[in-house]
Amino acid sequence: MSSTQTSQTPQMVSLFTDDFARIGSNALQQFYDQGQVISRAILDWNAEVGRFVTQRLARTADAIGRLGTCESPPDIISVEAKWLQEAVSDYLNEVSTLAVMNTRIVSSFGERLDQGRKTRSSQ
Repeated sequence: MSSTQTSQTPQMVSLFTDDFARIGSNALQQFYDQGQVISRAILDWNAEVGRFVTQRLARTADAIGRLGTCESPPDIISVEAKWLQEAVSDYLNEVSTLAVMNTRIVSSFGERLDQGRKTRSSQ
């Protein structure tokens, strides 16, 4: 092996390991960022579901309380009808709210993937 080949080998290895370290660091940072997005999304999702369940329990308790004051079958039917209308409305609104949250989560992942692709292609 000539002295030129021997002196170039450490430089080539150094270039390779530097590139590998940079790529690994970028991948680790992207993984960390995605983990932060996922964690935040789970926290937001859980908070929303908790809020909804609390609201529905309160409305159901209220309806049960109103049933106790009913004096006739038409009063009972009226209370139940109102409770059912509120429940349907609340559930439809909650489906819409959770769909918007899902859209934001998916969009966020798409943006992160695009950023990662751009970062890799510029290197």
